Amino acid sequence: MFSGKVLVLGGYGGVGKSLCFNILKYTNCSLYIGARNLLKADEQAKTLRDGFPSAAIEPCFADAKDYNSLVNAFKNVDIVIVTATVPNHMNVVAKAAIKCKVHLVDTLVRGDVAELLERNKAKFQENRRFCITQSGFHPGLIAPMIRFLKDRFDVYNEASVGLAMDPAFNNPKSTYEIIHEIVQGKPRIFKNGSWEKATYKDALSFNFDVFGEKTCFPLVMKEIYGLEKELSLKTLGVYAAGFNYFIDKFVFALAIILGKLSSTFSERLCGWLMFQSSKKRTENYARAEMKLIAKGRIGKQIKTIIMSIYSNNSFDLTSLSVLGCIKQAMKRPNFHGIHLMANVVDEDILFNDLKNLGIRISVRHKKEEAIL
Repeated sequence: MFSGKVLVLGGYGGVGKSLCFNILKYTNCSLYIGARNLLKADEQAKTLRDGFPSAAIEPCFADAKDYNSLVNAFKNVDIVIVTATVPNHMNVVAKAAIKCKVHLVDTLVRGDVAELLERNKAKFQENRRFCITQSGFHPGLIAPMIRFLKDRFDVYNEASVGLAMDPAFNNPKSTYEIIHEIVQGKPRIFKNGSWEKATYKDALSFNFDVFGEKTCFPLVMKEIYGLEKELSLKTLGVYAAGFNYFIDKFVFALAIILGKLSSTFSERLCGWLMFQSSKKRTENYARAEMKLIAKGRIGKQIKTIIMSIYSNNSFDLTSLSVLGCIKQAMKRPNFHGIHLMANVVDEDILFNDLKNLGIRISVRHKKEEAIL
């Protein structure tokens, strides 16, 4: 993979724990677990040392709101990976990364984080460092999936990606990004030659391999904008299935109503309700499945090709995707500035790496299957 000193900010959360474990398992990196709660970080470090007794593992205090604590933590490392749910503090994190001249990667979902980080593009370039945002599987893998099938068609017409996953939240704050997107997000789908506002009426049904048939609703997804021109697509969209009846019908509806009064109050109350509703359902697992339905012309025939990605651990799917992305970034000469993960990776290399690491990936023509 790669080597160096890596700090995981939020290293005792769901994604953070998985990322720390996989860094130690698949790289030769020294690991720093950055967190506000140093006791929890120390407990996580002790647990990891049991499994990796020869590895260099250290906890350190790092508060995303405290610039000085970040500078003190970042000054000894090469790469900082943000897994904590801190979208509102990413400008502070970015300034500390620039000060310490480190590479920065985040797993955040909120689309406005990319715009916020873009302001620092020149400084990352000046430092000859990269900042990769929206990494993981959602976002991160959607545009690469769509690109992966481009050479299988003579003419590529349609691409629709559906997501289904078990709700898996380490604490109520880890739901805030989802609540924010429900309240503030403006879903779009590309059809009839333009990006159009989408509503629940634009929902699509996806027949998932593991989750079965589910109705999926449109999302806003920054990484797919531009693919319609790049691939000459006529139809393009990303859709997600709901979590459970209570969350879908009550919590999300309440979030939208409260969000008109106070987005902060909406995130806190509805995030807590969402966490309480889901925590008992995912104590032993948190599955995730992605399905791309692609249509186009091969020769003189219209064909449908289906690509599926599945993991019985969504945290692993995110952390392994992040490591695959960093591996490629570290090998690229003169790679600096601000980037979305989806625009960084070579999809062929990434999916081959994920397959080798145990992620289930398949590509099949309708009625005819071939494993990748």
